Amino acid sequence: MNKYELIQPTGPDFRDEPDIAQTFTWEAGLPETGAESLYVVRFCSERNPVLSTEIVEKLVDNDHAAYAEAQHAFPDDFLLYWCDDRSPNGKSLSMCLWTSPKHARAALQLPSHQKAVEFMNETKVYDRYDVAGFIFAKIRRRAFI
Repeated sequence: MNKYELIQPTGPDFRDEPDIAQTFTWEAGLPETGAESLYVVRFCSERNPVLSTEIVEKLVDNDHAAYAEAQHAFPDDFLLYWCDDRSPNGKSLSMCLWTSPKHARAALQLPSHQKAVEFMNETKVYDRYDVAGFIFAKIRRRAFI
């Protein structure tokens, strides 16, 4: 387990929390000392409730392929992919942690990610979705004597 896998949702209503800093237990995956800056890509969605099983399976396959391709292409820069179980009302939240926005943007151009986005747009899988990027910085604590 890498240290970032310790980052988990703060509570049952995390899908509705607009502030990414309050959504996850960042302190669990980041050390108490040392400077660290991460780039977080958050994907919030509400899935179309009348999708066929075949469409859902293709969506999941595309998601896994994009994740695996990004992991392979950027093994030192793609730090974590986290995805929740969809809520009963169809809401979901997923996120990726990157070392920088540059690497996250580069992953968008990979073939599997392009295919996943194309599939999502063609099939109208989501009734609503929002993608946002955030820079998350943890600043070194200093002790003055």
